[in-house]
Amino acid sequence: MEITNGNFCAAKLIEYFKHWTKWKLKTHRTPWIYQSLKNIHADLMGEHSLHVIRDAIAILEDKKILLKRNNPNNKQDKTYQYQINFEELNQLLERRNFQVEHSEFNAETYQQITDPQASDPQKQAAESEKSLEPDWDKIAQQVNQWEQAQLTGETTNFEKPTVTHSVDDNGQDFSTNDLTHHEDASSVPSNEKDSLTNDLISRVDASPVPSNEREEENIKLCEVRDVVGKLTSDLKRLVVNFTLSDLRKALVLYQQRQQKQQIRNPYSWLKKCVEQKWWQDKPANTNAQADARKYIPEPVAASSRLTEEQKAWYGRAIAQGICLEAAIEELPVKMGLVCARVPIPNRRPYDPEFDVFPIEELVARYPFLL
Repeated sequence: MEITNGNFCAAKLIEYFKHWTKWKLKTHRTPWIYQSLKNIHADLMGEHSLHVIRDAIAILEDKKILLKRNNPNNKQDKTYQYQINFEELNQLLERRNFQVEHSEFNAETYQQITDPQASDPQKQAAESEKSLEPDWDKIAQQVNQWEQAQLTGETTNFEKPTVTHSVDDNGQDFSTNDLTHHEDASSVPSNEKDSLTNDLISRVDASPVPSNEREEENIKLCEVRDVVGKLTSDLKRLVVNFTLSDLRKALVLYQQRQQKQQIRNPYSWLKKCVEQKWWQDKPANTNAQADARKYIPEPVAASSRLTEEQKAWYGRAIAQGICLEAAIEELPVKMGLVCARVPIPNRRPYDPEFDVFPIEELVARYPFLL
């Protein structure tokens, strides 16, 4: 409080930045603290407004207790980075017989911090994740050697392929340049392509079976990664839920489909392919409705639905003006009854030109025309 001229917020900020300095040196090896005013306001539980915090930081800057700089790795970043100047702080406290324990910070560490590559926490995190990532090329090579040994019956001394699950591979893209199994499949004729697909699927059925579940799981992970190019959490569920034989057949069809059209959602496509077994021959269409449509009887003409008396009555009704003139073949048929067009009496402009009534009903209404 004495060195901050009685500013309580500035005194709290000294303790605040001291705490963050220890944490940053322990985790990120840098004393610079990347905090916005809103984050500082939230960490102080909202006891001080942004204006008060800004004034307190200005007081610490004037006394050279707090150093401030822009982000050296991103000039467009408007958030400042702060660092406690322990030498100046100790000098101010020594005048009052106090001292702050200096953090463990030497010239070698400072040289690492001033390096732009070392001062980027995001880049360091990405490099650490990359170092923990399993060597997929080595695992794929081991899988191929294991399968070849199973087919030839030879004994080899290489290690069984293992995949560590400690790192969650959240959709990282891998190289797919080595997927040349069906590179020229699009140029093959359709009949040869079908035979090629059947041959590949038969080879999948004849492939050796792993000796335990761990080997099978590792092989499925490697093959899905080689074909699709990435391993997501959804694709890993395919490895658990489906067998190696079905998954291999689906991957063969996936490669052929990918040659024609890009598949945006590999998980959904592979899941449907395995569940519906698209590699099997589709059964013949035995839909009863489709067969029934072949035997739909032709519509009966209107002239065959009327008796000779009704036809004669219809001719006289046209002469009397009861019905509008129209050929019998052109008359509409509703509910199996031939209808005639009758003019509407006292027709209004928005009324239709005629109305439609069954001829049987008109005969009963005008029997004198028979």
